[in-house]
Order: sequence, then structure tokens, then C-alpha cells
Amino acid sequence: MSAILTGYNTLWWLLAIYAIIIATFMVLENKSPQATFAWIFFFLMFPVVGVVIYFMFARDYRAFSHHNKLHQQELASKLLAESHINLSLEYKGR
Repeated sequence: MSAILTGYNTLWWLLAIYAIIIATFMVLENKSPQATFAWIFFFLMFPVVGVVIYFMFARDYRAFSHHNKLHQQELASKLLAESHINLSLEYKGR
């Protein structure tokens, strides 16, 4: 009986470690909270199949990068600079 309990205990710890690793990985993916929660749920319901499906279909090529966010910040700073120039030209024209 103790061998069965030890096996369940080991299985429980492996599942807990798997869940922590998957949750950390998904949070670092910078997806929306709804998508992150859905994928974590899918991984826990279908451990092997979920990971395979994720890497085949849902993985973004820019994972772990802030390329998009940096691009948006660059565009915003350019727009602010242009609006500042336009405002200063309008002020000088008066």
C-alpha cells in the first residue's frame, strides 16, 4: 500500500513541477491573459498533446521578444516629435 501512495505522491509532484514550468513559460510569452489561461488549461488537460499542438500552431515566431512593443514605442516617439514640430511651426507662424 505504501508503494502506491509513494507513486501517487511522485506523480503529484511531477504534475506540480510541470504546471509551474508551463505557467512560467506561458506568462513569458506575452500573450493576452485569456489566451495564456486557455493554453495553461489545455496543457494541464492534455499534457503531451497540448505541448505538441502549441508548438505546431500557436507559437509566435517573435516569442520572448519585445520587438512589437519596441516598434510601437518608436512610432509613438516619432509621432510625438512630429506633433511637437507642427505645433512649434504653427506657433511661429502666428
